[in-house]
Amino acid sequence: MSQASETAPSLSQSFRAAMGCFTTGVTIVTSCSTAGPVGMTANSLTSVSLDPSLLLVCLKKGGLTGEAIRAHRSFAINLLAEAQEDLAMRFARPSDNRFGGVEVDWDARGVPLIHGSAAHIVCDLHAVHDAGDHEIFLGQVVSSVHDKAIEPLVFRAGRFGTYQPRAVPA
Repeated sequence: MSQASETAPSLSQSFRAAMGCFTTGVTIVTSCSTAGPVGMTANSLTSVSLDPSLLLVCLKKGGLTGEAIRAHRSFAINLLAEAQEDLAMRFARPSDNRFGGVEVDWDARGVPLIHGSAAHIVCDLHAVHDAGDHEIFLGQVVSSVHDKAIEPLVFRAGRFGTYQPRAVPA
C-alpha cells in the first residue's frame, strides 16, 4: 500500500469535510416526553414544501429527542439567535438537564419554545424515514413566528459565526 493511500481520508471523513464548507443555520429541536422537555442541537434542517408547509430535520437514530417526537407527535424548531451559541453547545452535549435555567414558552401542543430564538416553527409529525445512521423527521408546520430584529447563529467548518449580508448594489 502506498503512503498516499494510507493517509488518504476515508469517504466519510472527506464527505464530512466537504459538508463543512456549507454554511447552515443552527437550531434546537424540542419536544416533550413523559419525563419533561427534551431537545438537541441540529443543523440538518430543510424546507420541503410550501403547500402544504413541510420541513425535514435529520436526527441520529436512538436519541431521546427522536423518541419523544414519535411519542408526542409534535416538535418545534428553534432557530437560534447569534447570542445563543452557549445553548447550541449545551444541547449538543450529553446532559441529564439541558433545560436547567433555560427560559421556555410552551405552545398549545405542549412543545417547549426556547425564549430569545430568532424563530420558532412548530410541527406535527408527518412521517419518519430511515436514512443510514439517522432518521428523517418530516413535519407539517402548524405555526411559524420570527423576529426580524434578531440575527441568526450560523455554523461552518466546525465554527459558529454570524451572517454578514453584502451591501445591495445601487
